[in-house]
Amino acid sequence: MELSRRGFLKLSTSTALAGAVTATTVGAQSTTENAQAVIVYDDGPVTDYQKAFPVHKDEGVPASIGIVSEWVGTDGSGSMDRALNKKELTEMESFGFEIMSHTREHTSLKSFPLAKDIAPDDDRAYPNGTHASHPFHAGYEVEIYDGDSSVTRNIVGSGRNDDDELYMKLDKPVGMSFDADSARERLSPKTMRYILRDSKRTLESYGFTVDNLLAPYDHFTEYSEKFTKEFYTGVANAIDSNGINQRGEIDPYGTRRDYFIEFTDWSAVRDELDAVAEDNALGIFGAHTQRDEVTKSKIRRMIRAAKSRDIEIVTLRQALADAGFGATRTTTTTNTTTTSTTPKTTTTMTTHPPSTDSAESSDGSMLETFESFGIVGGVGAVAGFILGRRSESE
Repeated sequence: MELSRRGFLKLSTSTALAGAVTATTVGAQSTTENAQAVIVYDDGPVTDYQKAFPVHKDEGVPASIGIVSEWVGTDGSGSMDRALNKKELTEMESFGFEIMSHTREHTSLKSFPLAKDIAPDDDRAYPNGTHASHPFHAGYEVEIYDGDSSVTRNIVGSGRNDDDELYMKLDKPVGMSFDADSARERLSPKTMRYILRDSKRTLESYGFTVDNLLAPYDHFTEYSEKFTKEFYTGVANAIDSNGINQRGEIDPYGTRRDYFIEFTDWSAVRDELDAVAEDNALGIFGAHTQRDEVTKSKIRRMIRAAKSRDIEIVTLRQALADAGFGATRTTTTTNTTTTSTTPKTTTTMTTHPPSTDSAESSDGSMLETFESFGIVGGVGAVAGFILGRRSESE
């Protein structure tokens, strides 16, 4: 075994097929035995429209894109020229792209350990870890907890101490002691529901159909799953590992995703595509088009490699519907390909999540519950390339 570029054990193809990280086996009835692949693009930069969309139109295949709802029509994050606007997203969805939520402001959904002990009179907490971005979200409620105690406070700002350690400023002292060796911080249940539901509602208010979630930074745990289930049919990247999801073992909240350009090498991607084709499995593969190494030619290479192996490229919505998850509805998508001068119209079955009205939490109306949050500060999107395991201790 060898260590991959993302810091986890990279296993042989045969071991990968068995599952490097065990996902829940779900007994849903699959409606297809064909090999399928989902291509996922993160963050919603304009380069999704400029790089990926023309290639997908030319090749006649869809994709699923994770959109940060508060970035639509804005400059987005520092990693991109600007974010996609509603007109561009509408054109992409009309072609057959799936719009997924990437949360409200690209917020990590996992917990983080503390870098420092907390005393009762402290009004600062120091999260520790790569992409420990919660301090940047002023207005969000955070929970500090250990095995015995839990305290919730509102984040009012962020800063760095003399040792350049990042901290979150809290609205009032914590009121009790927490040991950094055992305590962690995470977004409170109220905040988790807010950022997941508000993102979905905002995107749907633009006229988009939003069934699924793309977790920022590939951070998804059992705690994340608890709240995601209330609003979404599934998640595209529950486990940051190889992208092979075996038939009969597909869990919509335990999906495995790999990258197909950055953080990997092409030989490894080819091996995974071979395994997907051989076992008629579901492959999920992602990319960040704002990165320079993600080019049109490499996107086309991926699509044609899948086609040459008779792997059907579908959206995550379609893949989960074919795996037996969620209700279905019929939609018509018009695709053009390079092998025919005649447009091809295909009828596909896509998932429809439970109504958000029926997914009401015990907190009551989410819009009313979170009306007092005010303006919430954003955080720049950076590719989540470290381990984001569901098995993390929460």
